[in-house]
Amino acid sequence: MWSLSTFIRKYSCSSPLKLSISKFPSPKETSKIPFVFVHGLFGSKQNWRSLCLALARQSNVTVYALDLRNHGESPHSEHMDYSLMSQDIKNTVDQMELKTPFNLVGHSLGGKVVMRYATDNPQDVNHLVVVDIEPVSYKNASLPFDDYLDIMAECENANYKKRSLVEDHIAKYIDNLEIRQFLMTNAIQFGDGTWKFRCNVPVLKKELPVLFGYEPGSLDYSGRITVVAGRKSHYVKNLHSFEKYFPNAEMSLIALNTGHWVHAERPQEFLEILSDISDTK
Repeated sequence: MWSLSTFIRKYSCSSPLKLSISKFPSPKETSKIPFVFVHGLFGSKQNWRSLCLALARQSNVTVYALDLRNHGESPHSEHMDYSLMSQDIKNTVDQMELKTPFNLVGHSLGGKVVMRYATDNPQDVNHLVVVDIEPVSYKNASLPFDDYLDIMAECENANYKKRSLVEDHIAKYIDNLEIRQFLMTNAIQFGDGTWKFRCNVPVLKKELPVLFGYEPGSLDYSGRITVVAGRKSHYVKNLHSFEKYFPNAEMSLIALNTGHWVHAERPQEFLEILSDISDTK
């Protein structure tokens, strides 16, 4: 069981945080450009684990996956916007002395974060991979997520002592099993026996309008961008919004026969896309 005091490190200031990051080393010594993966809302670096291991082995490349602030094993903060999340990544990779440039991959919320990072630190990014998200504000798209956070807050306030009680509570309001299972990946038991969520539920609730918007950086990223979209998803329509913020970038759009969770629904096809990027000089 997790200790409440040691697991959640809370920061009230708006300074950059040191994020939790996992390394998946290449099996052989390599000069290939490394990859850094960023998860989406309610996610964590664990979402990428299988893919990162496969990419490291198959392409002989070093891979990293991190937890954004207020997610996974990274610190909690009262503040959360795209500028801060970009600064967190910069602070973390600089402290690690991670080799630059690197290939930067982000899904959903993570896709917006990596786009912001590329327009804050264009010199750090070799190839940007944006998974099923555009650099736009999604009006009304936050509504179900708002509901999810309300349900999660109810669970935390109930101080359940059994995981099954949390599952039952969520099931009363959410019919979709996959969504329930995904939310439950955040559930952990603290030292006092109560079940809470790794992600910072009240702050995510407060900052949801910001997260469903988009805040570009001020610099020009003119490198390569691969947008991987799900044909059954509604988040990516075309490249017009990308052209607005990345007028000098070399862009391509790949659509797979999936919903929003492109890499989870078609892992082999997604892996092949990344392997091709790894093999490209």
